Amino acid sequence: MKNRLNIKLQEYFNLPKQLHFGFVLLCLSVLSSILMTIWAAIPESILSYSKTSVLGFAAIGILRSFICLLLPIVFISTRYALSGKLLFGKFPGFGVLIISVLAGFPATLIFTALHNLSLYYFITNRIHIPLPAFFYAGFDRSPISLALVVVAGVILPTLAHEVFFRGLFFASLPPQWRNGFGIILIAFVFAVFMLNPVDFGAYLFLGILLGYVRMTTESVLASVLTQCAMAGFMFLLAPLIPFVEIAEAQTLIDIDPSIPYVAITSIAIGLLALGAVVSQLQRNYLSLLLEKSAVPDSDVADPKWYKGWSMVMSALFFFSLWSIVMFR
Repeated sequence: MKNRLNIKLQEYFNLPKQLHFGFVLLCLSVLSSILMTIWAAIPESILSYSKTSVLGFAAIGILRSFICLLLPIVFISTRYALSGKLLFGKFPGFGVLIISVLAGFPATLIFTALHNLSLYYFITNRIHIPLPAFFYAGFDRSPISLALVVVAGVILPTLAHEVFFRGLFFASLPPQWRNGFGIILIAFVFAVFMLNPVDFGAYLFLGILLGYVRMTTESVLASVLTQCAMAGFMFLLAPLIPFVEIAEAQTLIDIDPSIPYVAITSIAIGLLALGAVVSQLQRNYLSLLLEKSAVPDSDVADPKWYKGWSMVMSALFFFSLWSIVMFR
């Protein structure tokens, strides 16, 4: 029954016989474009809430996680019979998980500093600040609102992001590309998917760090814990290193002039702490390389990690999305 369904899908949609990076990227770009187009076309007059309210932010966050990420994960993993080990990795051990959690501390310092520096640059140079495609600009701080933000803006997206970008995307690359090149490539797509011009550099850094955690631990769970710990550290360190909201800072009056100095100090401290974490992760990675069996795991990824037409189509879809964000 399953083979018949795969044959029909192959005939109707001309799906690739083997999983490759370009096909996964095309699925992501098409679904993202469809969802954003529909979301932008819905007038707020027919909604009972603003799109930038906590309810609107929660709604689009949940929709993006399920439609753009979780739906293709289920479809592609079923279509190409991806094993749980290939998609999620393995359990790395409690010691490695603790190191992954500790990686959230330097990640928070550097990510927040990059965000604040980028926003400060836009404001001080009087450059139009392009808002993210989806953001929360409300002032409701009730327990229910905070719970919605945590669930729809942190927990669910974190799980979906890591399983998709550090799980499915890694699985779509041939083994020889699941290294530095693959990490940077996936991190770039991750930053593009976030549709946040101000934080593009910050998300690129975060994607590289999470990819490195995934590679050196061979576990998606480790990268999930790093991103969750980062959210926790961001909350704890907010009094010392506040994350300046884009929607609340549009002029020099709205922003603290000491931000560049605090940000540079945060980056310096973050890099020192990150160096210690990276050295431990590298030791774990070297141990994994020594322990690997001589018999390679079965792999369904296409040796050619992309197809030209799918990469071109994906670039066009994402270019259209970014054009909407930049010039709206």
